[in-house]
Amino acid sequence: MRTAIISDIHGNLTALEAVLADLQITAPDLILHGGDLADNGSSPVEVVDMLQSAGWQGVVGNTDEMLSIPAAFEEFAAQLPALETIWAPAREMAAFKSTLSIQ
Repeated sequence: MRTAIISDIHGNLTALEAVLADLQITAPDLILHGGDLADNGSSPVEVVDMLQSAGWQGVVGNTDEMLSIPAAFEEFAAQLPALETIWAPAREMAAFKSTLSIQ
């Protein structure tokens, strides 16, 4: 059995599309995802939608958790007070992305 594991996409739709093209060629029997789907890239919604429609099983990554559970994000942010200037935009992104359902 050939298994493919994709992980740490971080909202990078271009990279995900390249991986999907390769998966069509290699044709694994099972594809799993290792989380960290939506944080940082330019296309987080599209990445999550694409993986949800693919139906692959996987896990929630640490950035997925921070985006979907505000307390986890705040715990992380509290450990790095020197980066407070980036936490406000990150909170806005987390508030939006918390409405997404990540499998």
